[in-house]
Amino acid sequence: MNKKIYISGPITGRKNSNRDAFEFASRRIYLNGSTPINPFTVCADVPDGSPWRVYMRECLRGELDADKVLMLKGWRRSRGARVEWILAKLLGIKVIYRVEGI
Repeated sequence: MNKKIYISGPITGRKNSNRDAFEFASRRIYLNGSTPINPFTVCADVPDGSPWRVYMRECLRGELDADKVLMLKGWRRSRGARVEWILAKLLGIKVIYRVEGI
């Protein structure tokens, strides 16, 4: 069965919004036979400059589709990633902390 893995991590205040880390994780997930759910893809239709809550609503919809959630380095310092972690824990979605744990 092809697992869907949502990628969670810090975006706000990071160089290039931390896209490199999300893209690296997406590639690793794909190469390991799973389907990545990348917040940048999930939020592709959100207009630039939208409020944080608009992005988060879209991200949480994407997370709800996942079998697992991958937490990227620095997630504990990200308000959005902490919300995503809490949601995963409350809903019983498996949380992993390293790309190697896929």
